This record gives sequence, structure tokens and C-alpha cells, in this order.
Amino acid sequence: MKIAIFGTKITAECKSKVEEIIHSFVAGGFELLIYNEFKKEIHSSSFSISNIPEFSILSKNDAEIIISLGGDGTFLKCAHLCYKTNIPILGINFGKLGFLAQTNPDDIDYLIKTIKEKKYTIKQRSVLDFSYSTARKKISGIGLNEITLQKSNAVKLIKINVYIKKEFLCSFWADGVAISTPTGSTGYSLSLGAPILSPDTKSIIITPIAPHT
Repeated sequence: MKIAIFGTKITAECKSKVEEIIHSFVAGGFELLIYNEFKKEIHSSSFSISNIPEFSILSKNDAEIIISLGGDGTFLKCAHLCYKTNIPILGINFGKLGFLAQTNPDDIDYLIKTIKEKKYTIKQRSVLDFSYSTARKKISGIGLNEITLQKSNAVKLIKINVYIKKEFLCSFWADGVAISTPTGSTGYSLSLGAPILSPDTKSIIITPIAPHT
């Protein structure tokens, strides 16, 4: 089975555990790929991984599972990089929050056994896509947690008109607006006073940021 390893920065105290996890996957007979920037981060004279192939962008047949090593922020970066592949992502938590990266690094043996025996389920998560145009170019992207539109002038409010399927819903003056997925309902959206949704809910949350009306 092919496993892609993704990560960004790893603190010195976590490095030995990361090395242990990679060794465990190799010993378990998995074929590994490592994100090129992360490979530079963890490679050293005492931990040589030069024989493991690297990647910068994945295609759908490159791996069966992506392992994200880090916190929720790393998981989100991984999702942004790899969402078009439809390869499932599993997060091993080395960060502070673990809403997305829920697996404990100490459970690696159990995790490898579960993957080998295919005793896991894949959960689908909603994503948002956005696009906007400037005078020079059109910009587009996705958001697993949320997308926000915020004012550029610190002293002025902006008027926001909300449409759903081209039908007018409401308008308001505010510093901006946050549009959140159920996954993102425990993040920025929650700090704005919005509700928490179950991850499998087919809903979005639209929340004004510091509204005046």
C-alpha cells in the first residue's frame, strides 16, 4: 500500500516521534512518499530518508492514504494541496488542537494494524470554493474551514449583500462576513458566536463580522 506523508514544521521535541512513525510505516511494508518541503525539514545525518521518494503535488493514483503529521493547521494545508486527488487524509496530532488531526502519535502500532486490515471508514467533509476577479487576474480556491470577506480600510464598514442561488437573502454593514462549513464551525465561526454543527451536516453558516446593522 502506498502512503503519502505530509508535514510542515516539526519542533525538536517531536522529531524523534516523527522518525519513529516513519520507521514504523517502512517496517510495516508500506511504500512511502514524503512531501518535499517536509523531507528537507526532517532529513539529517542521523536520520537519512534519501531513499524515500518525495512529492510536491499528488495525483489520485500516487497514494491510497495521506498521513498528515502536525496539528489542525497542517491538516488544512494538506487538504488545500491535495483535495483534487480525493485521497483520504488521516491526521496524527502533533499540535495544540485536534479537531481534524485526532490520532495520538503513541497509537502508531494500532494505526498501522488498522490500515493494513482496512478496518477504517472514510468520512466525507464539505468544502467551499470561491473565486473573485481583480483588474489583472481571476483568483479561485477552496476552504475546508471557512472563507471570509473582510474590509481593507480599517476605519470604514463595508456593505455586504448575500444571495443564495442568485436569490437575494439580506444585506448588512459590517467589518466582513465569514462563511463556514460544518468542519469549520469549531474554528473562527465559533469565535464569532455561530453554532457548532455536526461534521456530516449538509449546511453552511453565514456570520457577519462585527455587524452594525
